[in-house]
Amino acid sequence: MIQYFRKIRQSLLTENRLRKYLLYAIGEIVLVVIGILIALTISTWNEKKKDRELEAFALNSLFEELSGNEKELQKTMEYHQRSTGALVRLMTIDSENYATFPNAVLDSLLAEAQWAWTFNPKMGVIKSILSTGQIKNIHNPELRMFITSFEDMVDDGREESAMNNKLIVEQFVPLVNRYVGEGSRGKYLGFDVKESRFEPEYRDLFSNREFESLIAYMILWRQDQQSEEIEVHKSILKGLSILEEELKKYH
Repeated sequence: MIQYFRKIRQSLLTENRLRKYLLYAIGEIVLVVIGILIALTISTWNEKKKDRELEAFALNSLFEELSGNEKELQKTMEYHQRSTGALVRLMTIDSENYATFPNAVLDSLLAEAQWAWTFNPKMGVIKSILSTGQIKNIHNPELRMFITSFEDMVDDGREESAMNNKLIVEQFVPLVNRYVGEGSRGKYLGFDVKESRFEPEYRDLFSNREFESLIAYMILWRQDQQSEEIEVHKSILKGLSILEEELKKYH
């Protein structure tokens, strides 16, 4: 084809037909430009197709990861709700009425009060999207905002969780163990712990002002923790809703 066009040019120049040669040259340039534009269009279309495929893969992976995190957070929230309920009930028990509660009830309440669950979501997909620059392939601005802010949002919630765990490990457990052996609560914590050889001293425990104050303090921190978890849960549900709408575009 190139040789064919070259022969035409040489023929026009040989015959000294300058005007026709110029028109021919312009036409050849136009054909070259059109060819380049077509090639660029095809290249752009291929790039867009590749970007859409990458986005679809990222969205599907993120949906799976986020769905698992939502289930884990639901489980954590349920445990913390039960733990808060146990703490509130313990506040109603004192040295006068403790005997009206069976030992098993008291032990189970003390065990539930010391449940220390931390929400540790999987963030492999989110971190991969951010570290590899795939965030540019996510077209929905709300979803981009969610991805970039999710880790910070989770870290904020961990502050309350860390404080609760600190109160439980460093203050609650040592204080309760002075009066009631860990073995009495073990089965409610999922542990196979040998029963204590000492009789539990519930009256002294529920007569202890430090214990009462600690329970009240733990309730406040647990409620703060639950408030943070509720906000994180709302955000995750919103993220899943956006993902569902975005994924519909690929079906």
